[in-house]
Amino acid sequence: MKKVLLSLSILALIVPVQNVQSQDLQDIMGQLGAGSTKAVYEPAYKFDTYMQMEVSDQENQKVVYNAYLTRDGSSYAVIFEDQGAKSVIVFDTKNSTMLMLVENEGEKTGFAMGIDPEAFADMEEDSDFEGENEYETFKTGNKKTLLGYECDEYLIKDESSEVRVWSSDELGKEVEKKMFRNQQIFGGLFTHAAGMEGMALEYEFKDLDSGEQGIMRVTQIDLKSNKTIATSDYTVMSMGQ
Repeated sequence: MKKVLLSLSILALIVPVQNVQSQDLQDIMGQLGAGSTKAVYEPAYKFDTYMQMEVSDQENQKVVYNAYLTRDGSSYAVIFEDQGAKSVIVFDTKNSTMLMLVENEGEKTGFAMGIDPEAFADMEEDSDFEGENEYETFKTGNKKTLLGYECDEYLIKDESSEVRVWSSDELGKEVEKKMFRNQQIFGGLFTHAAGMEGMALEYEFKDLDSGEQGIMRVTQIDLKSNKTIATSDYTVMSMGQ
């Protein structure tokens, strides 16, 4: 039972918390299209870029994401800890597989889920804008330096929402932004971060109708990271045909 609950705590990052509370694991997997294809994954994943992000809401509740990325976009991972348990989510975009790994009380276990390629693509939707140049019209002309990178301010407004972004063009050439397209991790709040040419280091979203808001700040970045996540160290149960 403990392992199932830990798995559900990982899924809380992928689907809304209220859904985790009201549905069982099988229902949640159905939403993700999991189990319809064979789970294929690598014995180890190597990452060359590290980012730490803080995401907070209007009530100032914060979640810290330790994210590892590859320059070629073939995979990315999110690591977090909760009550002594270390959890890892790996998105293998090459094989359309999601792995959820847990280390707790000396045990390393996990699931590998084969996801239908179309469902996987839906998780990484592009922004509503057709091209990166579309964002040039939203530049305010303001600039500031974050983590040593000069950033331009963008202000994107419509009738129901307002988005303010500080983005570095220099860093955008170095970091793969595919992770921000994953609608399940961030609930669709930070999709503009993926569409921009630059890399968003600070992003604030406001829903003008409901008052909902979310703020993402990159607090650390390392472009020379050398991180390996070895799935072979875990007892992994594959789910899929």
